[in-house]
Amino acid sequence: MQAPALLRVWREGAGLTQQAAAGILNISQPTYSDYENGKKVPRTQKAIEVERATGGQVPVSAWALEDDDPAGDATAQPAPEATP
Repeated sequence: MQAPALLRVWREGAGLTQQAAAGILNISQPTYSDYENGKKVPRTQKAIEVERATGGQVPVSAWALEDDDPAGDATAQPAPEATP
């Protein structure tokens, strides 16, 4: 299971709204929504914070991290197609 789905499972299992989950993670609700919907990927440090906050239910390894984005979050990009 990929990180966005794991994040939703964690939030719903904890009985949290997106707003409450965002507060726990110290991010805005729109950013949380983007993470949960796979529209953005957190930087490594934030992914570590997510892993800790979720008790390991959303591990860093579940994210396709892209730390080259100076804005702090990377817009999720589809994986390149394999060349035959």
